Amino acid sequence: MDGHPSQARPTRLSRRFPPVRLLRGVGIALDARKMILAAVGLALLGAGWELLNWLFNRNGTLVVGVDPEGVSDRMLGLPLSPESLAWAVAEPFRVLTAPFVGAFSTAPGVRSFVHAILAAVWAVAVWGILGGAIARIAAVQQATGDRIGIVRAVRFALSRALGLVGAPLAPMIGIGFFAALCAPIGLLYRIPGPIGATVAGALAVLPLLAGLMMSLLLVGVAAGWPLMIATVAVEAEDAFDALSRAYSYVYSRPSRYAAYVLISWAAGVIGLLVVMFFAWLVVHLAQWGLSFGGPSNRIGGLFFGGPKIDGSTPARVHAAWLTVVRLLTHGWIYSYFFTSATLIFVLLRHEVDGAAFHDLGGTGAEDLPFAPELPQEGAIASKTSEIPA
Repeated sequence: MDGHPSQARPTRLSRRFPPVRLLRGVGIALDARKMILAAVGLALLGAGWELLNWLFNRNGTLVVGVDPEGVSDRMLGLPLSPESLAWAVAEPFRVLTAPFVGAFSTAPGVRSFVHAILAAVWAVAVWGILGGAIARIAAVQQATGDRIGIVRAVRFALSRALGLVGAPLAPMIGIGFFAALCAPIGLLYRIPGPIGATVAGALAVLPLLAGLMMSLLLVGVAAGWPLMIATVAVEAEDAFDALSRAYSYVYSRPSRYAAYVLISWAAGVIGLLVVMFFAWLVVHLAQWGLSFGGPSNRIGGLFFGGPKIDGSTPARVHAAWLTVVRLLTHGWIYSYFFTSATLIFVLLRHEVDGAAFHDLGGTGAEDLPFAPELPQEGAIASKTSEIPA
């Protein structure tokens, strides 16, 4: 960090009722650095999934939730109901699980299965790195009150890329192992007549036990994936520590974890409403200021009509700038998601492990390069000459 870290002082209310700290997530997430990282993540995720759609000729069936013009289009014009706001706040979870849902559907076909797996790996990679950078900024901010820049946060995430990306994918290997154990029994169903199915039915207890193990792994990674990212961001630890902590917190404190998620979810709905109103106000006041010098009807059509209504060049130019506003506003949802995950992890760590709220691992790790620099030849020679004969 720059200079000497100044420990963030909790209020009296947050000392008595630690869950109140979760309400800070709305303000912490409203940070240009986190929103920019989230907007970049949305763009990368959408580009990667579009490329996969083109390669597999799926016409976008797996790409759900990645819509820079979905929530944010309505933000710039139509009011949203509380139900749609709550659905929008949960978008990061829905986006990440969408390709896994496709992969775990029964008899998806080899082509569809590979497509879904690649889409899932790309989502985990994008949000592992950029989500880890967002979570690191939030971790430093809530622990010390200091601020780190985008470059330093991304450096930290790259230096911990194996943990941020590997931790959520590791349980998939275990699931694949148990699925492979079920496959030979599944071959029995290919035997014509009742013999194969009868033998397979007699052995059905084995696939059911495997299904139990796969369910535990899958529920743990689905519910604990945000905690894995937060573990690496706060503790600067490896994938094994992220896995063990996430599964431990999910299964040892399920009710507490669910309560914290609900509190964060409710606060996020209010926060998203504020962010959407502010974004609408920015566009509205820009239009209002321009109307003093130009025709208000045309200006309003360009700002709120868009290229879908008017395919002219001016409409496309205006739409490009409005897309920036949409992406940043849309990015707040993801900024809040990883910020809330970080705050929830800090609370659970305090309850389970007794760690202080301001404890932060890997101090100074933001300055580590992604790969260690090789020593110069002169430095090697000098070190060699110092070795006693």
